[in-house]
Amino acid sequence: WLYYYDRCILLLCFVLFSSEQQIFKAMRGERFFPCIFDMLEIFQYGNVYTSTPKIRNLANTPEMQNACVEYVSIPGMKPPSFSKVFTLYCALHPATTFREFCQENDLPSFSIDNRKFITFGVVNGFLRRIHRYPLMIEGSLNKQHSAHINTTSLVSSNSMQPKPAKPSLKHLADGNHCYDEICCAIKASSQTVSSVLSSEINFIDICK
Repeated sequence: WLYYYDRCILLLCFVLFSSEQQIFKAMRGERFFPCIFDMLEIFQYGNVYTSTPKIRNLANTPEMQNACVEYVSIPGMKPPSFSKVFTLYCALHPATTFREFCQENDLPSFSIDNRKFITFGVVNGFLRRIHRYPLMIEGSLNKQHSAHINTTSLVSSNSMQPKPAKPSLKHLADGNHCYDEICCAIKASSQTVSSVLSSEINFIDICK
């Protein structure tokens, strides 16, 4: 399989402080086989996953079912039944983070590894990650002026120097840039991105 994600390249660039060209050069180098490789997005419990129509392939293919149970099982424990694994895959909801899903279902109690559970679904195409895209709403541009005043008025009791101004991100809140992309662009967490946007504009998050 070849699963290519632009945002994975951005995350690799961020972690390794390399350019996209350097990343591709490394993957094509002698240390890698000259064949198709898999690339998965970074697993995080704060991610949101949902099933795709390809989950029918899992329901109708005994070989894939056996491979699934074997892969997601925790070593040394009794493997779960496929029906239980399949039910859990179908229970993933677009409005629930994987952290919340694990708190509700406790996968290890069924001998299911949390990370492998997601990895198998994503690699085989019957799970996908849902991304959040900030979108500026009308009537929010005036917020920039008040945010600037608040920022420059924060002065330390021991110093008269104002805190450094945060980068403006409102031009990225057009519904076409997901949080991963913005985080990589400014080398900051999603919480920081959300905080900066909130100080500049009124916006909503679109999930798709």
